[in-house]
Amino acid sequence: MFEPGVRIPVLVNGMAGRLRNVWDERALRARLAPGIEPDFLYPSTAQDTSRIAQQAVAESLPALIVAGGDGTLNRVAAVLAGSNVAMGILPFGTGNDLAATIGLPLDVGSAARQLLAARDRRIDLLEVNGAVACTVGLLGLVADSAARVIRAGAPGSRWRPLVRRLGAASWRLSGTASLVTSQLARPVRVECTTPNGDRQVSEQEVAGFFLANGSRLGGGLTLPTHGRVDDGVFEVCTVAARGRARLLQAFTDLMLKRPLPPGALQVQPAHAATISWRVPGPFSADGELFGEAATFDVRLRPAALRVLA
Repeated sequence: MFEPGVRIPVLVNGMAGRLRNVWDERALRARLAPGIEPDFLYPSTAQDTSRIAQQAVAESLPALIVAGGDGTLNRVAAVLAGSNVAMGILPFGTGNDLAATIGLPLDVGSAARQLLAARDRRIDLLEVNGAVACTVGLLGLVADSAARVIRAGAPGSRWRPLVRRLGAASWRLSGTASLVTSQLARPVRVECTTPNGDRQVSEQEVAGFFLANGSRLGGGLTLPTHGRVDDGVFEVCTVAARGRARLLQAFTDLMLKRPLPPGALQVQPAHAATISWRVPGPFSADGELFGEAATFDVRLRPAALRVLA
């Protein structure tokens, strides 16, 4: 992929889930040698992260390597999308969903070695009300659950140390708590454009949606779907509005990687969708919150991002 000794920027999120405890710049530099000469950059804000990615695009660099988690990758991907700058991944986050989705090793040493021999491939991205999602977007009950974890783990929250200690388990605990305490049945109108161009419209009560570009979820969970990040479609996965006991059972099956009960998750491949709630709610993806709305316009951006894998 690279000429030997090429200088490549490495954007380092010092607050990523695993990185703050194990970061060793000298060791990583040695792992990347002699193929890559890393230029380590340490952004202090999300705006700095975006600025570094914008500079990589402006300079037409061959790649930008990101040492961090899914939230940092999301911000970089939003800038690199549509450009020829490839994104390399050193998985230091809590979930590392994108790395797992594209088949990268989650051991940082192995990931660094793979970067030296990596070829670039293009993957799809989701765009929801203008926000980019690399893996799975969440709406309804499942977004409420994610929002609880993200807010609890935000800087300044008194729960932040606990969330960091729990790591991926915090997502599973929040999911269980939401199933026990939150509103389940929520009226919604869904318009889908299927891969063959048909338009499907439905009005129903549901618990929530997974908008799946791939199948990996936060907390180490995996959706029972067949979608990939490079197949030119995404999947609208509807969580049926069942009783609490039945939803808890389905969530337990998901955590234990067992088959879900029939009808618990309805999967519809799509090229685009509009999902309209009666009451505004949050949208979450890649471990980030992207505000609240009553209507969410979802579209696929096929082959929008170059990644090294």
